[in-house]
Amino acid sequence: MSRINNEVGSILRSLAMDIGNGIVGAMLIYRNGFIISSVSRNSVNMKSLGAVLAAIKGSIDKMLGRAGLGSSDLIVTRAGEYILIITPVNQSTLLISILRELTDLGLALLVVENAREKIGKVIQ
Repeated sequence: MSRINNEVGSILRSLAMDIGNGIVGAMLIYRNGFIISSVSRNSVNMKSLGAVLAAIKGSIDKMLGRAGLGSSDLIVTRAGEYILIITPVNQSTLLISILRELTDLGLALLVVENAREKIGKVIQ
């Protein structure tokens, strides 16, 4: 598991460098909210945030399923001065990115998708 954590950590650090100053943090979590790996540039409580965002993703998917729409592939939401991106990597993990509000969202989405694909290959 250590090799996987190191590789995922490297991908998350690359994601942060590619987005630049606009990123506050990124993490790979299990769907139950436990953190596999994370990077952070400030005092965001990643542990609490991971748990909350996993619960939000689960609730949204449950509601979408009841409506017959399946599950979400991408959730983008604003919280105060931050933008949160939640995307599944596989059935058991989620990639979370926390951005400053004025970050180029198009660039961030491309970088997050690239990181999601790379992480998917590492943890398969």
